[in-house]
Amino acid sequence: MLKNVPCNRTLRKCLCLLLLPFVAVNVQSQVANYTFTKSNNPYTSITGTPIAFNPGGLTTTWDNGVSTAQLAIPFTFTFNGTGYTTVSVNSNGYVTFGATASLANNFTPISAAPAPNYAGAISGFGMDLTNNTVAVTFTTLGSTPNQIFVVQWSSARRRIGSVQADNINFQIRLYETTNAAEV
Repeated sequence: MLKNVPCNRTLRKCLCLLLLPFVAVNVQSQVANYTFTKSNNPYTSITGTPIAFNPGGLTTTWDNGVSTAQLAIPFTFTFNGTGYTTVSVNSNGYVTFGATASLANNFTPISAAPAPNYAGAISGFGMDLTNNTVAVTFTTLGSTPNQIFVVQWSSARRRIGSVQADNINFQIRLYETTNAAEV
C-alpha cells in the first residue's frame, strides 16, 4: 500500500497514469476470432436484383436508407458464432445480421453504440453515402456448397457537407462453407 509512503503529487500522478491501462474495462473484442488477409482480387461487377430502401421504397434514389425487407441468404452464414440466413442492407455501405434493421442514418456501423448495437455488422465503406441514380443490388453466385452471396454498391457518392463527385463501387461477399466475408 502506498498510503503510508510519503510522496509528492507528481509521483502520485505518475503512478495513476502508469496504472490506468490496467483498469478493468468490459470490452467485447469480436475480431479476436477472425483473421484478416489482403488479396489482389479484381473487382468484378455483378448483375443483381435491385434493393428497395426505406424511406420511399425506391431502388435508384437512395440516401440514408435501409432495405425495406430482410434479404434471404440462401445458406446459413455464421458470423460471431451465430448462424444467420438474412441480412439487412444499409445504403451507407454495410449489412447487418438478424431481425433488427440498422438505423437509416447511421454512418458508423462498427462503432455504433445505440440500440441496436451492430455487433452483427460487416461494413464495406461505412460512411454517409448517396447514390448516383444506380441501384444497390444483390445476387448469389455459384452452387451449393460453394455459394457466394453478394451485395454491391455501384456509383456511390460520399456526402461530406455536400455531395462529392465520386464514383465508388464496392461489394460485400459472404461465402458458404468457409463463412468468410470479403469486402
